[in-house]
Amino acid sequence: MARAVRLLVASHDASRTGAPLLLLTFLRWVRRTTDAEVQLVLWRGGPLVEAFAEVTDLTVLHPPPGRRSVSETVALGLGEIGLGRPASWLTSARIRARLRVQPHDVLYLNGAGSALVLAHLRSGAPALSHVHELERGLTFSLQGRRDDPFLTRPRRIVAVAQRVADELSANWAVDPDRTVVLPGCLPDRLMGARGSRPDLPTDGPLVSSVGAGSWRKGVDLFLEVAQGVRELVGDDVCFAWVGPLDDEAAVRADAAERGLGSVLDLPGEVGDPTPWFDASAVFCSTAREDPFPLVALEAGAAGVPVVAFDSGGIAELLADRRGTVVEALDVAAMVAAVAAQLRQPATGRAATERLRALVTTHHTIDQMGPALWAEIEAAAAGP
Repeated sequence: MARAVRLLVASHDASRTGAPLLLLTFLRWVRRTTDAEVQLVLWRGGPLVEAFAEVTDLTVLHPPPGRRSVSETVALGLGEIGLGRPASWLTSARIRARLRVQPHDVLYLNGAGSALVLAHLRSGAPALSHVHELERGLTFSLQGRRDDPFLTRPRRIVAVAQRVADELSANWAVDPDRTVVLPGCLPDRLMGARGSRPDLPTDGPLVSSVGAGSWRKGVDLFLEVAQGVRELVGDDVCFAWVGPLDDEAAVRADAAERGLGSVLDLPGEVGDPTPWFDASAVFCSTAREDPFPLVALEAGAAGVPVVAFDSGGIAELLADRRGTVVEALDVAAMVAAVAAQLRQPATGRAATERLRALVTTHHTIDQMGPALWAEIEAAAAGP
């Protein structure tokens, strides 16, 4: 009888964002359907730590952002005063003290941020990299290095969208023959009971977006779109950005300046955004760069029309008249598309149903899980 696969997984953190949510969904599937032995190493913690610990042997190398350990603070201070070598030594010593890797047959690297973990791993096992990033995300995580082991070590690389595969080939010296495109699936939120309709500022139609409120995700562009939509459609439309904000005070100040303070819902990070999807008339993705947003899958499954910038793999999801895609960063076109959907919701019904059918049929863990596991088993088997 064949021995169970021993899988070592490395990832960047336990935030409620796309790559960690997809990993959690996949590891739950692995636990349900295989006899694999799995160890997970995270560079940082986050709100999903307990959920990960329920399904795998977990090692967390650093606290969540904003909660540095004493040794991490000391290392940072040494670096700031020009003592880079002692700072690096202290960081490496701290990681070595925490990092106890079990024997494994294959190394699965979830996202380019896992390169931080990879730099400290002593593993000769075959590897599989799963790329959830486009140009900005790859440049940030890999510091522009096309020869980073995250890209050069694996025989095979999984990309979450064709746009990602094209980016790897065009700008990161990755042979297209090494890349397979495997889009994401509906995430396993399971972080609490499904809530009722959120307490929104008005009873009118809701235009929503879900995600970390960062520059890359375009929270500032969402506010610009909201202002334009309100001017076209009327004062009863309300808007919601569901997710943690990099600078909530700045977002609220911008909203107030645009006259949106009384119609904008900013609930912050929530375990389950489903009530906001259920309440939405339109889901609006204003991301400057988004490889393959899982929240668009959730909106589609909830039957919400999706309008998006052409800024990543979402254009592939919405192809064949499953949603509306406008030119990247064209705020006026986005305003017009959202306003048209609000004014004549029936016109987008067929597209919404096509999107729902695609998502619920092809973007589930029962579809993605076996395909990703087959790549892991193939990596473990070697050439």
